[in-house]
Amino acid sequence: MSDKKYKKRTKEERIAFRVETEIKEILEDISSKYGFTLSQFVRHIIIRWHMEFLMGHLEKPYSELRKEFLQFARRIEKEKVMKEKELIRPQNQNKTSKKY
Repeated sequence: MSDKKYKKRTKEERIAFRVETEIKEILEDISSKYGFTLSQFVRHIIIRWHMEFLMGHLEKPYSELRKEFLQFARRIEKEKVMKEKELIRPQNQNKTSKKY
């Protein structure tokens, strides 16, 4: 197969879809952490999902996986908030409190 034929067959198309704000924010954080644009990252996710589906590696139902993922995301967010509080706490501990 020549390169010209291959290039004609691989025309790119745009896909647009909606996701919950919470999921979008998580995907944006992860993609930027690894140096991807959101579009590149989601493209890789779709390709990986397709490979796993074809090989029979998708065992959990979507509803169960989604529930676990959102619990995981909330836990990560709580840990992030706790770390921020730990950074603030030492400054507040230096203040002397007035006793009445």
